[in-house]
Amino acid sequence: FGLRVLASDSHPMRSSDRNVADLENAIERGIGISTDLDPRVISADDDPVPPGDVLLMGYSKGAPDILSLLAARPDLAPRIRGVIGWAGAVGGSYVADDIYNQIKDLPLFVAAKGVSNQVVKQMLRLAPIAELNQIDRRIDEYDALGAIESLTTWFRTGFVEDNSELINSLGIPMFYFTGSTPLLEVPYFQRQGTIELDEHDQNNDMQLTQEQARLPLRNAPRLAMFHANHWDLSY
Repeated sequence: FGLRVLASDSHPMRSSDRNVADLENAIERGIGISTDLDPRVISADDDPVPPGDVLLMGYSKGAPDILSLLAARPDLAPRIRGVIGWAGAVGGSYVADDIYNQIKDLPLFVAAKGVSNQVVKQMLRLAPIAELNQIDRRIDEYDALGAIESLTTWFRTGFVEDNSELINSLGIPMFYFTGSTPLLEVPYFQRQGTIELDEHDQNNDMQLTQEQARLPLRNAPRLAMFHANHWDLSY
């Protein structure tokens, strides 16, 4: 369609509020990750061309990151033509609640290479390809606890309560997609969590219920519910 695509260089393990800076870099400065056949980090040294109007799409934690941007920078609304949530953790995740309670009292480390095996084990429940000990960029910004806390149901519910009126007032069209998976189509170590989610909504994607993936705009339509688990939807 002749659209330029740029991925925000959002930090994989810090809070949604702090990742607003990465979205600002992409929207205002053209700094991010190239999504052509040779993906690379585009920095200020590359003298990037900032985009004009933008359509924002957020998968999983990317959706809360986008909503945090809208709350912090409502002045960008005239340039944002729409927001798409792709299995976005808008209302948080019961899985994240459990992970947060598992790691909140463990020793915290600034550097990724100092993270304990207990934390790594819990992180794998959210991101199957997360090789935390292999991270070699932006290590000083690493904040596992902050990242997980920003995905908890209580944090996200509070955010929506505090900011839904502002977000609705911006007049940005919003659409979202969700997933639903049967128990036998999730990895074995996700099954207990999926069973717990089934108590809330049997049409869950192993990490989110349908309601948790709903964008806060009053008339934001869900365009599809895919037969897929949360990780499948990332592809």
